Amino acid sequence: MNHSKNRRLKTAIYLVSVIVVILIIASPKLITSTQTKVDYNTFMSQVEEKKIEEVNIDESSDKITYKLDGKRCYTNYPDYENFKSELLKSGVDIKINETSILSEVFPYLSLVLYALIVFVLLRNINGGGHFSIENSASIKTRFSDVAGMEEIKEDLLLIADMMKNPTYAEKGARLPKGILLEGPPGNGKTFISRAFAGETGVNFIAVNASDFSSSLVGAGSSKIRRLFKKAKANKPCVIFIDEIDGVGSARSSDNSAAGREMNTIITALLNEMDGFDASSGIIVMAATNRADSLDEALIRPGRFDRQLVLSYPDKSTRLALFRLYSKDAELNDDVDLDKLANRTYGCSCSEIECIVNEARILSIKNGRDRLHTDDFENAIIQMTIKGSIRKDANQSEKTRIHTAFHEAGHAVTGHLLGDEEIAVISIKPTTSGAGGFTVSGMDDETDYSTAKNIRNKIMMLYGGRAAEYLHGGKNPDVISTGAADDVRKATRYAITLTELQTGIDYSLFADDGKAEVIKRCQSTLNNAWEDTVKLLETNWHYVEKTAELLIKKETLTKEEFQQVFE
Repeated sequence: MNHSKNRRLKTAIYLVSVIVVILIIASPKLITSTQTKVDYNTFMSQVEEKKIEEVNIDESSDKITYKLDGKRCYTNYPDYENFKSELLKSGVDIKINETSILSEVFPYLSLVLYALIVFVLLRNINGGGHFSIENSASIKTRFSDVAGMEEIKEDLLLIADMMKNPTYAEKGARLPKGILLEGPPGNGKTFISRAFAGETGVNFIAVNASDFSSSLVGAGSSKIRRLFKKAKANKPCVIFIDEIDGVGSARSSDNSAAGREMNTIITALLNEMDGFDASSGIIVMAATNRADSLDEALIRPGRFDRQLVLSYPDKSTRLALFRLYSKDAELNDDVDLDKLANRTYGCSCSEIECIVNEARILSIKNGRDRLHTDDFENAIIQMTIKGSIRKDANQSEKTRIHTAFHEAGHAVTGHLLGDEEIAVISIKPTTSGAGGFTVSGMDDETDYSTAKNIRNKIMMLYGGRAAEYLHGGKNPDVISTGAADDVRKATRYAITLTELQTGIDYSLFADDGKAEVIKRCQSTLNNAWEDTVKLLETNWHYVEKTAELLIKKETLTKEEFQQVFE
C-alpha cells in the first residue's frame, strides 16, 4: 500500500470522526431548531381558542409539541397535576412519547459504529496482515523456464539441494538465511525467485517493500512480524521481498515520524531474520536495484549471506531468450536470431520478451502466418523510440530538411567514431513526440564502457545538434528543441565521465561538490561539442549525402546508410 492511499484512508478517518461527533452533538438541536418556541400563556390561549387539536407530551424532555397552521411548535411542560385534565376538557387529544430504549442507547450505538468504522479503516492502513501465499503444488515455474543465467542457477540449485539434502546439516554446513538479488529492473529477479521456490518444492510469499510503509508509527514493523509469522506457519517457505531498498536503506538520524517508522521497520526485519535458524525451512530472498543503499547490518553474513548480481543479459543469454520466447512461433527463413541477439545489446530480459511479443502482434496485423525479420526490426524500433511511427503526420518541407540533417548528424558521427553500428535512420515523426530517430547499438559487445566510449556517446548525441548548427551557417539560433533530450542525456554521460576520470563519487557530497561537478562537466561538454563540430565539418559531404537520401526515402536501413561511405 503506498503513501497516497494511506493519506486517503487517514483523511477518511478524520472525516468520519468529525461527522459522527457532529451528529451526536447536534441531533437533539437539529430537531429543536425546526420547531417554534411558544410561551405557556400563548399556548393556553391557543387551546382555549380551539386552534390546537392534538399535542405530544415528551416526559423525558418536559416539552409539549403540536402543530399550528402547518408549523411545528413547542412549549415547556407545566408542573401541576390538572394540566392534562384541562387539555382533555378543551377537546385536545394527548399523546405521551415515552422514552424508548433505542433513544437511550442511540448515542452509545453511534459511538460503537464509529469505533467499528475506525477499526476497519485502520486495519486497511495496516494491511490487515493478509499476505498471499502460493502453495508449492501451484508453482509450475522451474529453472528450465529461465533462459541463460547459468551461473546464477547453479548457485541457487546448490542452495535448493541444501534445503532437501540433510547431509549438509549433518556435516555442519549452514543453510543461508537470505539471498539478495541485485541488478537493473526487468532482468528476472522476481521470476528466478519463483523458479527457485518451484525447484525446491516450497511455498512462496511475494511482497513489495512498499507494503510495509505506513503513516502510522509501528504499523510497518507489525506487518513484518505478521509476514514472518505466516511464513513459519507455512514452512518450508520462501519469502520474496521486492524493492527491499524501499525499507532496507541505511538507517538515518532523521527524527521525523517517517524517519522513525523506517528505522523501526528495518529493526523489525533484522530481528525476524535473527529469529530463525537454518533448520527452520525459511529462506528470505530480496531484490534491489540499489544494493549500495542498503543498511550494512542487513547485508552482513548471517542475514543475506548470498548476493547474486543479475545484470543485463549477454549475447548468449539474449539468444537463449529469443529462442525461449519464440519457440512456439513459426519463423520465416529470413529470421536470424543470432543477429537479433546482436541488435539488442543493452536490452533487459523483459524488453526482449516485449520485442518478441510485439513482433507477433505486427505479424498478425500484417496477415502473416510466420514471423519475419521486419516484424522483429519494427518491434525493436518501437521499443527504442517508445512509440510508433505516425502515419497522419503532415510535415512541412522545411521541417523534413531540418530533421534530415539532424538525424544524419547523429548517424554520421556514430559511424565515424566507430563505437556505434547504425541499424536504421528515419525522419518519420513518432507518437512519442520525436521528429525522427536513429537506432544504433554497440559494434563490439563488452561488459563495460571506457572513458573513450562514454565520450563518443556524448559526441554522437551532439551530432544532431552540430549538424543543425553547420547546416544553418554556424548560427546557434537555428538549433531546435529537438536536441533538448540529446543535451540531457549528454549531461548525464558527462557526470559519469567526470566521476570516472577523477575517481570521485560526487553524489556522496552535498551542495559543496555540485559546483566542482558543474565546472568539470561544462568543460567536458564544451570540448565534446567542439570536436563534434570539427568532425562533421571535415566530413560534411557524408552528412549532406545522408540527409539527401533521408529526404528522398524517409527511412534508411543499415545497408543503405553504409553505401554513403562506399
